[in-house]
Amino acid sequence: REYEGGIGRLWRRQDSPPAVTAYLSIIRDFNGGGDLRRYPGSPSLALALQRPGDRLSLFELHPTDFEQLEKYAAGHRGVKAVRADGLRECVGLVPPAERRGLILMDPSYEIKTDYTRVAEPLQRLYRRFATGIYALWYPVIERRRVAGLERAVRDAGISDAHLFELTVRPDGSGGMSGSGMILVNPPWTLAGEMAAALPYLAE
Repeated sequence: REYEGGIGRLWRRQDSPPAVTAYLSIIRDFNGGGDLRRYPGSPSLALALQRPGDRLSLFELHPTDFEQLEKYAAGHRGVKAVRADGLRECVGLVPPAERRGLILMDPSYEIKTDYTRVAEPLQRLYRRFATGIYALWYPVIERRRVAGLERAVRDAGISDAHLFELTVRPDGSGGMSGSGMILVNPPWTLAGEMAAALPYLAE
């Protein structure tokens, strides 16, 4: 019942800033405007924001999860599921013909080296597609690992990188105390939106 401390606390609020309101609107649509029963994963959230002509490639390594993802993708036009390590395989997809694109990187972090390993494919992607938008999610479990991730991104020579983080417990209190996103080439409006959204979410 972890949702009770997250989406459950936001669900009925009427005072959220615009970025949070837009997010909650998608969640409500997935529940038919009724009670909170379902929470969409990132493929569903991406599809909810998809515009005509957009294409979506989804990568998954776990066989059972991939089977579900493949069935899901088959029901949607312009969506492809690939059973592969997305950190390696997505490099071959850039630059896209449209010269615009967003790459969401969501490693498992089950292996501690993932914190620094992600910097190498991010650097390769950036070299091939410097104008792309990259969103790298990470959990806050041990602060030193997050610091290593930040150093690795800086050392990769990526200039327009921003970090946004929300923690709900002090570092070192056991388990995951929060999570963050490193955004490369974010829309210029994002910093202002996060300046309103993050303090609201923290409160």
